[in-house]
Amino acid sequence: MFTTITETALGCLFPIHCLGCGQEGVWLCESCFDRIDKSGVACCPVCHHFSASGLCCVDCRRSSSLKSVIAVTPYNEAWLIGELIRTVKYRYALDAADLFYDMVRYWGAQEGRLFSDIDVIVPVPLHPRRFAERGFNQAEIVAGAIHTVSSIPILSTLVRTRNTKRQARLSRRGRIRNVRDAFVVPRKEAIQNQRVLLVDDVYTTGSTMSECAKALLSAGAVSVSGFALARG
Repeated sequence: MFTTITETALGCLFPIHCLGCGQEGVWLCESCFDRIDKSGVACCPVCHHFSASGLCCVDCRRSSSLKSVIAVTPYNEAWLIGELIRTVKYRYALDAADLFYDMVRYWGAQEGRLFSDIDVIVPVPLHPRRFAERGFNQAEIVAGAIHTVSSIPILSTLVRTRNTKRQARLSRRGRIRNVRDAFVVPRKEAIQNQRVLLVDDVYTTGSTMSECAKALLSAGAVSVSGFALARG
């Protein structure tokens, strides 16, 4: 009852409007949700050329720690998906993240077979200070959605050792420097001999996922594949 009263009060003080059309009461109305392309993005993690199941192409394998990367939808900051992700991350609208679940479930109903060679799901971690500011980790939300459609266990074994700058504000070279050696796996025994699905909300240059994958492989993971809600 208290929760209902609180939600009603917040709805009056800070009314929610559809990010697409402005309809009151929802973050995305059904029509605008349907506008988001959820057919999947499968490209090589390095050169970004189309690749079946997002596998790293032959020419790029030597330079990649990631076996593959797949995403639910293409990403552009100016598109509706960009507005949704910014709303969740920077307006701290945790309830809007329910749409992450809806998108992954929709995609998973069609492409869930791509999880058949995965043992554990590992979300990209936030630094404790950033987590305290935000109150949640959006990568964990996406990981939870994948668990829902696949039943694969989630293992929060990665740790971010430095409170790095926001990647979105940096150049490609700056992103690589920003996250270099920023991740460790304290409990290596938990990840040894595991085929890992590394999860984040957005994949653009791949700098963050690549550094995470290096740490996981060094800890004994057999392979690391990437999954993102959106891919730029």
